[in-house]
Amino acid sequence: MTRRGAILLELLLAVALFAMAGLAIHGALDRALDRSSSTAERLRGADLAWSAIALIESGAAQPESLDGPIDESSPLWLGPDPGASADAPREGPWSGWELRIDTEPARFRGHVLVSVGVVRRTGNDERLWYTARQVVRLGAGFASASHPNGRGGGA
Repeated sequence: MTRRGAILLELLLAVALFAMAGLAIHGALDRALDRSSSTAERLRGADLAWSAIALIESGAAQPESLDGPIDESSPLWLGPDPGASADAPREGPWSGWELRIDTEPARFRGHVLVSVGVVRRTGNDERLWYTARQVVRLGAGFASASHPNGRGGGA
C-alpha cells in the first residue's frame, strides 16, 4: 500500500507542476500579446501624427482642417474596411481615432511649431497614443489670420 501511495503522490506532484508551468507560460504569452497590440496601436498613432504633419508641411491641409475625428471628410481617411460586409457599418481603419493639433510660433521667423496628439476612443475611454512635434515653415496657404494667437484648432 505504501508504494501505491508514493506513486499517487508523485503523480499528483507531477500534474501540479505541469499545471503551474502551463499557467506561467499562458501568462507570459498573454502579456506578450498585450504588448504586441499596444505597439501596433502606437505605430498607428505615429503614422497618423506624421502623416498629418506632412500634409501641413506640404500645404495640402491646414491644421484646423485635420483637427478632430478622422472620418470620411478627413484627408487621412483610408475608406471603409475592405474585409467588412456590405451590411456592416462603414467604419474605416481609422475610426475611433482623433487628432488634436496645436500650433505656436517657433523661434524662427516664418515657422510654427506644430504639435499633433493622436487619441483613440473606445467606448467612454480615451487614450493618447502618440504625440509628434515639428517646426514647419509657413506656406502661402497657411492662414495666419485664423491663428491670431498662434494656436491651431487643437484642444
